[in-house]
Amino acid sequence: MKKILSIFLVYIIFCNIFIGYVSYAEENKKSMPIVNSESVYMVNTDSETVIYEKNPNKKIAPASLVKIMTAILTIENIEDIQNTKIESKGYIYDEFVNINISNADIKRGEIITVEDLLYALVLQSAGEAASILADYIGEGSIDKFVSMMNDKAKELGAMDTNFTNPHGLDDKDQYTTAKDMYTISKYAMKNPIFNKISTTNRYEMKPTNKHQTPRYVVHTNLMIDKNRGGKYYYSYAKGIKTGTTDKAGRNLISTASKNGYNYMLVTMGGPMYDSSGKKFTDNYAFIDGINLYNWAFDNFIFKKIVGKNTSVDEIKLKLSFKRNHILLSSKEDFYHLMDKNIDMDKIEKKIEKPNYIKAPIKVNDVIGKVIFSYEGNQLGEVDLISTEDVSKNLLLEWFNIIDTILSYSIVQIILIIILFYFIFMFIKKKNMKKYKKIK
Repeated sequence: MKKILSIFLVYIIFCNIFIGYVSYAEENKKSMPIVNSESVYMVNTDSETVIYEKNPNKKIAPASLVKIMTAILTIENIEDIQNTKIESKGYIYDEFVNINISNADIKRGEIITVEDLLYALVLQSAGEAASILADYIGEGSIDKFVSMMNDKAKELGAMDTNFTNPHGLDDKDQYTTAKDMYTISKYAMKNPIFNKISTTNRYEMKPTNKHQTPRYVVHTNLMIDKNRGGKYYYSYAKGIKTGTTDKAGRNLISTASKNGYNYMLVTMGGPMYDSSGKKFTDNYAFIDGINLYNWAFDNFIFKKIVGKNTSVDEIKLKLSFKRNHILLSSKEDFYHLMDKNIDMDKIEKKIEKPNYIKAPIKVNDVIGKVIFSYEGNQLGEVDLISTEDVSKNLLLEWFNIIDTILSYSIVQIILIIILFYFIFMFIKKKNMKKYKKIK
């Protein structure tokens, strides 16, 4: 059943002409969970429909979410991640002295594969792995790598993001937004290497010159780990990245899939301390994630707004004896992700078409479009097409020409006659010259 529904959803997405970005939180106030995170951006990735947002453009410290960009640049700049090995430089560790930072126990002078560094970076959020990769790709300059990070962010359209380091330690000039992190993460997840790494729970790193036996790194997103997750485990969740600092709070980017519906959720600024400064025992990034996913899966379904070849309107037709109007129908099926309790009668439609059309008309000619909206939010649009072939009547076409001429003023008619006279005389003169040459 799940497979059939998945195929069905793929079909309806391809049938869509356009799907707009609409936030439906207002329509679900009664069922909406409490959202603790400061900034949230939740998207149905089947249709790119935003179903919930909270301060999506607020600039917030990203913490280790930065490492998603570090991973992107690593994968795109190193062709063979399995066999390329890097030796960690000593200066890299100077930045981390007396700082509590996530690590994978990669030592100075350790020679390690890029693949292992990526798993340490994304799963265990290893700060030293980020700087080792940045130094290597930046050809000895982490600053150069950071510049590449910012260039890539702008290329992807993350215009409210600025990176100052590859690992995510707090910096007053380092910031992003939930919406930008969605843009960056969506791009990253399209890469099969990043997708595989970020959705892996546990990975075995190979022995090195500094570690004679394998070591393991585990994903910091407890929602995807049945053994370690406890109350935070969520069987429908996958990947992607956590990030936590005192300044940033608890950040989380994750995906979830259920019954053919797929979502990506960015939560940032999850509270860590109460008003008295006491640290919360609960991780509100995970709590918000579980609650929002359950809300989405329980309340949203794809609804058919209009079916293919459904009669929608008609239009006045000229130059045909057969009829003076022709029916217009929808070119495609149109579905939209909506609250399952929405009254479909409240969906508004706006027809855009010319005042009339002239024969000849071919079946399936695009004549106009219908735009659907709900409470002022545009849902999408579908082309309107003719439903039959209609030939042109030549007699009516001549009448139309005469009628057009008669609609002109006397001055315009005189000018047209003069124009036709000169054209006639020019053609006559040209023909006389030809006749003389023949003689």
